[in-house]
Amino acid sequence: MPMISETGPHPRMKDLHIRLEMNPEDFAENRAIFLNDLATAANIDPSGISIVGLRVGCVIVVLRGSDEDLGAIVEAFRSRSRDRDDVFARFKVEAVRDELPVAMKSFTLTPKRDDVLSWLHLSDLHVGSDKTGVGSLDDWMKDLLRDLKQQLAAHKFAPRFILVSGDIAFSGAEAEYERALDFLGRVRKKLGSEIPLFAVPGNHDIQWSEIVPKREAQLRQKLESSGSDAVIDELAAETPAAKRLHSAVMKRHKNFSNFRSRLAEMVGLAPAERRFVSYVKYPSDGLTIGIALLNSALLSTRGDLLKELGSGTSVPIPPIDMSFLALGESQLREAYEALEDCNIRIAVLHHPPFTNWFSEEDLVHHRTWLPEFDFVHRGHEHVPSGELRTPVGVTSGMLELASGALHTRETWYRGFSAVRLDLSQGLVTTGYWAFGERVRRWHLDTLASESGVEERVIGPRLRGRLGI
Repeated sequence: MPMISETGPHPRMKDLHIRLEMNPEDFAENRAIFLNDLATAANIDPSGISIVGLRVGCVIVVLRGSDEDLGAIVEAFRSRSRDRDDVFARFKVEAVRDELPVAMKSFTLTPKRDDVLSWLHLSDLHVGSDKTGVGSLDDWMKDLLRDLKQQLAAHKFAPRFILVSGDIAFSGAEAEYERALDFLGRVRKKLGSEIPLFAVPGNHDIQWSEIVPKREAQLRQKLESSGSDAVIDELAAETPAAKRLHSAVMKRHKNFSNFRSRLAEMVGLAPAERRFVSYVKYPSDGLTIGIALLNSALLSTRGDLLKELGSGTSVPIPPIDMSFLALGESQLREAYEALEDCNIRIAVLHHPPFTNWFSEEDLVHHRTWLPEFDFVHRGHEHVPSGELRTPVGVTSGMLELASGALHTRETWYRGFSAVRLDLSQGLVTTGYWAFGERVRRWHLDTLASESGVEERVIGPRLRGRLGI
């Protein structure tokens, strides 16, 4: 049996190196399965072993456990049957011994505080008005405040900031934003009173009373005939007609804009503004995190517009915003240029990009500019997900993350998510939480992912900016 080196702080714990002929991305998604199957093969308790190091080139896993447990793993590897579909075959284990050479950089899995960056993602709060006043919390608010800090800490998420991807209010009313500010202030207090919070608008944040139906119909006709690029360009122009159009469009965002101004006062950090995009450069432990706050609801309109105009149709129609929304190249280009020098780039918007909520020409701008960001957080569909997107012509894309809906209706799905970036491991971890049915508590969502947690290797472009 090969020697097993004793390098851990506890005198009875040892380290064992296992070389796998597989790529880091595949291993990162299956680390928990690897440990469990390895323990099964060696007939030991999986809780007695842990991964404390990861070296990439091939993958060299540094495993820590007792002398007895690691000896059992070595013996299981030596006596394995070559034609069996066991853990050694599935993970392409090439060698198991006390030390293995590696040509690339190694990463410890015992990170220092400044090697870990976490943030919280909330979406689709749909806060309604309440006759009992701002100080009265809905039950769903109380449930989240009760469980949030404990759930995050239990799974090693310690958020440094909070992102809210739209639909904060239910109908864009001032009273709804009053209650939302009160609730979000309590969330911040739970996690640390200094934690920043940044928000973007969704379609429910639109103030319908500020939309004049006939004028809006003209805007929709212009979008259909001239395209979203022409309308966005006109919104940015300085002509009298363009200024009138800009004023008419932005009135629907008045209450949300007031809410975001008050939020900035509460947080003590106001986003910088360009023509269309708001953005933040947030310093954290020697890194600069760039957060672009994109307005996907810029052209969102009244859901009852056709009825108001007296269309008289009885044929079911798709949502009225479908295929009319636009971020616009101006907004996306400005976001990229503002944050180009940041180590980590994050974009936040409400509607899912790359979908038919947006005009066809706007989707070209999505594919061009959004992959310049490392993370894109969004909401709207009330379903949690994490998806790597690498459009044609881009060598390293972005991770699109949806957290689900924090609250919609009592019987509907509720969820939130958090992200942890581990510089020492070279991994990004996403955790998904849902509110339970059998037990009315928040817990990891095993429907969003197998364990409620997804791990991915940080891509080469972001690794370069992080200097790892």
